[in-house]
Amino acid sequence: MHFPSKIDPSSNFFAILFSAFTAVVIVVAVAKRSLPLYLLSAVIAFVCIYYFIGPIFDTCYRLEKEGLRVKSGFFFNKLFDYGEIVAVDAIQSRKFAPALSKERLRIEFLRPDGPQILQISPIREEEFLKELNLHIQFAKDHPELSTAKR
Repeated sequence: MHFPSKIDPSSNFFAILFSAFTAVVIVVAVAKRSLPLYLLSAVIAFVCIYYFIGPIFDTCYRLEKEGLRVKSGFFFNKLFDYGEIVAVDAIQSRKFAPALSKERLRIEFLRPDGPQILQISPIREEEFLKELNLHIQFAKDHPELSTAKR
C-alpha cells in the first residue's frame, strides 16, 4: 500500500523561503553580471531543490511484501525489513528525517549492524499502523521469509 507523507505548512514555508532567497540571488547576479553570484545562486538552487522542493513532492512510504519502503527526494530510497521492527511510537519532532510533518511515527529497528531509528509521517496514520502491524505479525510468525536473513 502507498502512503504519501503528511506535509506541515512549515515544510512549505522553508521551501518558499529558500526559493525566494534563490530568486533574489539570481536577480542580483544578473543585475551585477557577477560570476561568483551566478555560482552561488546555482549552489543555493541545487540545495533548495535537493533538500526542500524534491522531498515535498516525492516523500512516500510503501508497505511492500519485502518490507517498508521509504522514498524521499531524489536519492533516498530504502527498504526496511518488517522482521527487524521492535517498536513503533507516535512522537512530535522536527529532527531531519524523511518526514514532512512534526507529527511522526518513530520506528525502531534492530538490524544486524545495530539499532536504527526511522521517523516517518504517513497520511492516514491509523490505516498505515494497522497494515504495518499485520506485516510485522506475519514476519514474526514466518521468520524464514524475512529478507534480513538473506
